[in-house]
Amino acid sequence: MKKHVLMLVFLAAFALFAADGDRLVVGVVECCSTSQCVSVQRSYIAALEKCGYAPVVLPFAESAVVATSALDKVDILLLTGGEDVAPARYKKECSPRLGAVNLRRDDFEWKLLEAAKKRRLPIFGICRGEQVLNVFFGGTLVQDIPSEHKAPKGAEKAVHRAPKGAAPARHMLKIVPDTRLAAIVGKDPLEVNSFHHQAAETLAPGFVASAFAPDGVIEAIESIAYPAAGVQFHPEIMLASGGFDTARITEIFARLPELVGLEPMRDSGILSDILESTDDATLLKAFIGIPSATENIPGVNRASEAMAAHLRKHGLKCTIETMDDGRKVLFACSRDTKTPDVLISAHIDTVPPQSPSMYFATVTNGVMYGRGASDCKGHCVLSAHLLRALKDDVSIGCIFGSDEEKGGRSTEWMVQERGYGAKKVIFVFDMEPYSVTTKQKGLGYYKVTAKAEAVHAGLVKGKLPKNALERILEGREKLKALFPEFEDGSWRDVARVTSVNGGTTKAEAGVSVRNSKMDWSDIDAKIAEAFPGCEIEPRRKSPAVLLDESEPVMNEFLRRTKLMCEKKGFKYDGYYHLDSSTDARHLQYMGLPMIITGTDCHGAHTPREHMILSSMQDYFELVSEFLLDLYRDKGK
Repeated sequence: MKKHVLMLVFLAAFALFAADGDRLVVGVVECCSTSQCVSVQRSYIAALEKCGYAPVVLPFAESAVVATSALDKVDILLLTGGEDVAPARYKKECSPRLGAVNLRRDDFEWKLLEAAKKRRLPIFGICRGEQVLNVFFGGTLVQDIPSEHKAPKGAEKAVHRAPKGAAPARHMLKIVPDTRLAAIVGKDPLEVNSFHHQAAETLAPGFVASAFAPDGVIEAIESIAYPAAGVQFHPEIMLASGGFDTARITEIFARLPELVGLEPMRDSGILSDILESTDDATLLKAFIGIPSATENIPGVNRASEAMAAHLRKHGLKCTIETMDDGRKVLFACSRDTKTPDVLISAHIDTVPPQSPSMYFATVTNGVMYGRGASDCKGHCVLSAHLLRALKDDVSIGCIFGSDEEKGGRSTEWMVQERGYGAKKVIFVFDMEPYSVTTKQKGLGYYKVTAKAEAVHAGLVKGKLPKNALERILEGREKLKALFPEFEDGSWRDVARVTSVNGGTTKAEAGVSVRNSKMDWSDIDAKIAEAFPGCEIEPRRKSPAVLLDESEPVMNEFLRRTKLMCEKKGFKYDGYYHLDSSTDARHLQYMGLPMIITGTDCHGAHTPREHMILSSMQDYFELVSEFLLDLYRDKGK
């Protein structure tokens, strides 16, 4: 009876996870078969959830049918760490230094693997899981590394398991080129943790080693004949504890389908390109490949960490601040300060794509298409180029905002609560090409709720009462009269109902607003007038940006922009007024000259979003020459 109850609980949890069709389901094998409770280290679940998967726990069960039926809707099987594998599984006598074995667990996992193999289900093994994977497919193990492993002559020593009570052991990995692991984490050495005293000895047929410890111990394996891979270290603990190269380790989980062979490898490793390249087009293509829609906090964090890894490699000082909701915000700077002379603002988050294919950038005739090419990863790459090039000559930093598409709270928080800012000038890269923006409307969103008692079309005391939905629809028409249509280019307020739902007793509307003024009192009054008797809740308000068009620094940059356009035969737009908003809304209160501009990019938020690649170099030359002329740090 208990087994059936356990299975019902598992299936109910499985149904909840599987409801999100965009998430691959990873079946995590229970770690401890002797416990009275189903047990899995939380770090496995947290790492998988962070990287966008639906993790489900596969509990031990005596019945082969119960143990394997849960695999029907699992996309990847994850074998966890734990006890030594019984040597009988690979036809060897027990070593005197063999650790604890768990025959019940061995038997259960072999049943799972047999079922997985019949389905050709991809498998990923961690620590013991890697060893189980190797033995199941026909390999053998070193039962005790200190007493059995012979390191190559001249090899460095490596500690694989720390003494009891000591801090966990750490050592470097040598990544094998041209493996799936190398494509994902790059070929540079990588420091990892270490908790094991056994390792793969003879590799199973069809498997290759993808990483070694300095003493020659195999630290990662992958199959070229079956969708499977394993690592001897614990990447999930590394992500939970910190102190490691988080960006590279995150890629192991983020690109798990490629690592195990469920999905084909991309043309090149994203992180490898980000770490090693200084070519704008290569970097932009790699960053587009990191899904980082605003609501996808793990994805946004991955993009922020990858940018930090790139800039640190090129000598910039990087600080990642973490907000209460777990969102990470990167500040990179050429000096050890929170307030450099020059502050750049760009944002690394995007709106969600209409199709996942937009995360795979394409280039046609010098134009790069993909989500974020225009808004705003292209500008993040431009910012990185400026930081790298000017780090020795200009005190320059950049806040890479991580939620601009939903109001820019991350940039506001960095400035107002964490104390980041500038001393001389602010650049905001997120705007129309070949122009300088001096006006941006404030954005607002209101939730309007109408309630009524009428539930049908019958008369009440000889009158036909209004129901809730009618009150919302009448308010929508009043709103149109209060905010009439106008010709493009007019600097006026705009308000429209953008969503309606509900019925006769309760109905709700979403009202989107563009405010041409700093003050919101007039907007509030008009919405109340349009929806009398309704509950009105302001959900989000961001201020307008109204800059002084006579400001000398802005005018000098505008003059240089005009000269560049004339030289190249481009259209020159001059000062620009924008209906939408940028993170300039949170930076204007510093009282510094602020230049809001952008590269030649178009189609933001649409399936045709793109960047004219040559414009990135144009703007790099324009901005760098401007900053060197005005703000060269002679004292350095």
